[in-house]
Amino acid sequence: MKFFLLQACAITVEDAFIYVGMAFGLRQERFWKPVGLVWLLVWFSVVLPVWIDPLSEVGYFEEMQTMGFIKLLSLRDVVVP
Repeated sequence: MKFFLLQACAITVEDAFIYVGMAFGLRQERFWKPVGLVWLLVWFSVVLPVWIDPLSEVGYFEEMQTMGFIKLLSLRDVVVP
């Protein structure tokens, strides 16, 4: 739940930066695409452990490694601790 609340905060901050940038007259140009990609990569590298660490602590990924590929595709067979 914490991960998803952090996503909402990030979207709000990102929208605020866009609003301020537009107020200062910055236009949407090709330069901003790579900036957005870097922002995305940095953000997920910071918050992804918030989502993944609790799952790994309870052994979620170890159980998935013992399953076959077909069994992983069937969501009804995946047991979530």
